Amino acid sequence: MKRTLGRTIAIAVAAAGIALTNTSAYADGSNVTAYTQQDSSGTSGGEVTFKPYGEHLYIVDDVKNGESVVAHMQYGSKDQWWFNSEGAGTTRHLNFDIAEGTEVAIAACRGHWKGSVAKSEIWACGVWKVTTA
Repeated sequence: MKRTLGRTIAIAVAAAGIALTNTSAYADGSNVTAYTQQDSSGTSGGEVTFKPYGEHLYIVDDVKNGESVVAHMQYGSKDQWWFNSEGAGTTRHLNFDIAEGTEVAIAACRGHWKGSVAKSEIWACGVWKVTTA
């Protein structure tokens, strides 16, 4: 009887552990950071980071050069451009609602904001980085 009770308790503890593991909130992907292409002096100028847990995008302008840092983001059927035009030393934060398991791709670019994405100039996009929300 002790042996059966011991097995029953062990199975119950294992099942509870599995249940807790499967119900906890987590993102499948890892944080990714993309950088703008370097200019002639070797400076990238900025970076874009996507954090899958909570779906946060950070657009960081690192260099005082009169340019904006631009995030190019694709997920699902969306193809979006987001500017940080506030100047050097600033970070623009955006929070999204993206379904878990959705592939998210980001690239960081440089540009000049002119009131709308359609009127703005965008260039010097770096390498795409991909993760899963």
